[in-house]
Amino acid sequence: MDIKQLKYFVEIVKSGFNLSIASKTLHISQPALSQIIKNFEESEDVYLFERYKGRLNGLTPAGERFYVNAEHIINEYKNMMEDLREDSVQFKGKVRIGIPPLILGIAFSDVVAQLVANNPDIEFDIVEKGAYDLSRMLILQELDYAVLLHPHKIDKSVVTEHVLQEDELTAFLNVNHPLAKKIR
Repeated sequence: MDIKQLKYFVEIVKSGFNLSIASKTLHISQPALSQIIKNFEESEDVYLFERYKGRLNGLTPAGERFYVNAEHIINEYKNMMEDLREDSVQFKGKVRIGIPPLILGIAFSDVVAQLVANNPDIEFDIVEKGAYDLSRMLILQELDYAVLLHPHKIDKSVVTEHVLQEDELTAFLNVNHPLAKKIR
């Protein structure tokens, strides 16, 4: 089981053994999450979860020990990656920023150009993906920052949010459009 799968396992437990809730939090399909757990249990010839009528409802004794160890490993991995990124930024200066293509094209093309020009010792890696992928990458610590439109569904206990810009959008309609009469 790799670190990503350990995170999946821990999230299942934290979600009260509800695979639907865990899969939404992890931004992975519920069948894929089920398959990952099933494959691991089969390959290691061990059951991590107690099951009743096909549903997960607790941990086996082996699962309980595995959970404690998984949390420890995830915390150590997080600390190791923080140390590595700290060294990376200090010596190499690399920052990974995820921005949806539309936002990058409309609002951030000038900002990115200024960042690069004002910080020649920092290498900026701009990842252009949709909000769903960027949210997942941020949660899995594959990005240092993600620029997302509000509202987004990221657990505030996992990430910190910093408002870059508050703005309003305005819809314009032809005065003869049927919806224009309803808005007045």
